[in-house]
Formats: sequence, structure tokens, C-alpha cells
Amino acid sequence: MFLISVAKRLYHRFERINQRRNEIQLRGHVSGEERTLTADRRKQGFSFWDSFCCELKYNDYRDYISTWEAWQPVRSKSAYFKISADKYLFACVFGPHITVPLTYALIEKGKLVDVDIQGQDIYERIWETGGAFIKDRFGRDGFNVVELRAQSDGLYHRDRLLTREALQDIIRKFSSGIIQGRLTQGRFENGIFGDSINTIRVISMRKRDNVEHEVIGAVHRFGTRNSAPVDNFHQGGFSAPVDIETGRIGRLAAIFDTDVNGKHIFRAQHPDTGAQVEGTVIPNWERLKALVAELTRKLPFFEYIAWDFAAQDDGFALVEINTKSALDCFQIHGGARHTLLGEKYREHGYLVEPWG
Repeated sequence: MFLISVAKRLYHRFERINQRRNEIQLRGHVSGEERTLTADRRKQGFSFWDSFCCELKYNDYRDYISTWEAWQPVRSKSAYFKISADKYLFACVFGPHITVPLTYALIEKGKLVDVDIQGQDIYERIWETGGAFIKDRFGRDGFNVVELRAQSDGLYHRDRLLTREALQDIIRKFSSGIIQGRLTQGRFENGIFGDSINTIRVISMRKRDNVEHEVIGAVHRFGTRNSAPVDNFHQGGFSAPVDIETGRIGRLAAIFDTDVNGKHIFRAQHPDTGAQVEGTVIPNWERLKALVAELTRKLPFFEYIAWDFAAQDDGFALVEINTKSALDCFQIHGGARHTLLGEKYREHGYLVEPWG
């Protein structure tokens, strides 16, 4: 009980920090009536963001997994949490077993720390290998990501040709950063939206009395013109539910994509490209599920993992892992409390009685 009490205090502190950011992001989307409602829902453990995302103005909150409950996997993180929190440590641990983003260099207080520059100028190294991303080493939610694209005459950022001095100016802005190579994605994802790496968020949990994991939920995320170069849901990207038995993809939804009444719009086609999404099947889906089982046998550290896979024509690359997952990109499509995901959360003790 003491640990739960401490966790609740940490949760409320996190909520106060994020409340202002969420209100700014949702400005113009949330009415005064909904603000009052979300205040009530916080007593049941739902954040301001999740209340809006799950449309609890219209839906029964008892069908949903609350924000507080979605935090519960953090309890099992142990010392291995650092593997998911540190992008460089993650690459070192998982890199021998699966394709991960290549790390060129770390950034400490605005200065480069060579990892795989191979004696080259960093500008030349990135340009010759097709571009890179500069990120916060310990960042999350797709914030503060700088995309560098390689073209015949040099490196570009936001359609602007960068000089070496301009690249150094970007690097100096990072107190703790990482420069990683660009992953390629397969024809299927590229044909739907090609200006971001469109990742598959897969949630897996350890089987009882077994280190091997089973897949209990998945969504396919797709970037948009507003979110590019990332596909992150919190940056305006789309998510679509995935049937974990068949790999079939459902309709797209995005947090800010609403009708005149403020309700989310569900789309069969990607609005920026017109490409069909609903009803398509992720190539090599069974292979992906087998890969999750294989990796967790080799690296049996976690009870719970939220994986971000990038599909490639010849298999899958792993962008990152998380020891907990926000469920907004899942539950925008409907409550998960009474699905397989909810059943497994309950089985592992993650679902608790809501307070208030």
C-alpha cells in the first residue's frame, strides 16, 4: 500500500506537469463543459489528455483502462528500465539481435562524442550514409527530433540546405543527444505515407512461468504532413488498430482529427495520400509475432514491453522499446478494458480500483 501511495503521488505530480502542455495542445478542441468533465474523470485516474482522446464525454469510462492503470507496468521495470530509457544503451543491448538505428555519435553538453564517425567529419559521415536523426538521448513522445536528409548537394533540414556551421549550431542545442542513422521502411508502409517511418506499436507480456512474451495488442502508426518526420500520435500522427491474429489493419484516427462536434473522425484512407489503410494486412505479421517471442527468450529482462517496429521488405527493424505504453493510440478506437489487452493487464495486477 505504501508503494501504491507513493506511485499515486508521482502520478499526480506528472499530471500537473503535463496538464498545461496538454491544454495548450488541445486548445480550440476542448469546450468548458469538457474541462469540467475531465476534472471529474481525473478522480477515476484519467488524465486530461486521455479523457479527450477516449471521448469520455460520450463513452462509459468503465470500458477503458485509465491513465493511472496504464502506468502500472512501471512497477516491474527494475534496473533494466535504463535499457528502454537510454537510446544508446538500447541500441547496444538489442543491436546484436535485430536491426536498430545506427548510432554515429552522442552529444554531451553540445559537444560530439564519437561512436561510429570512423574518423570522418560528422557532416560527411551523415551525408554519405543517407541522412540521420538528431534526438534527445533520453527523450520520448517524438519531441525535439531533427531530421537531416541527404541530397546530391548536401544535407537538408526542413527543405533548407545546411552548412557545416549550421549543423554545429543544431548540435550545440542538445545537452544530451544522440545522432542516429535513418532506417528504411518497406514498400507497404512507404506507399501509405513516405515522409515518416511508420511504426508498429506492439505490446507484449511475459507468459506465466515462462520468460517468452506473447503479443496482446498492436496498432500501426502513420505519420502525416503535420507530424513528419515522425509518426508519433502525440505529434498529430494517425493510429490504426491491428487484429493480432491476422495482422489486418482497421481505420485511422488521430487526436486532433475531429468533426464540427469535436468527435474523432475514423478514416479508411490516409487523408494526405489517399492510400487505402482499412482492410490491408501487415506483411510478414506472423514473422513479427515470432520475432517478439525470440527476442524475449534471448533478452529475458522484462515482464512487459511496448515495441516500436519498422517494417522492411526483408523483415523488421526495431526503433525502440518502452517499459510502459500510453494507451491513447489504442483506446481512441474503443475501450480496452474488456479486450485481451485488458485481461492480461488484470492478470498481471495492473488494473486497480479507481479512486474517488
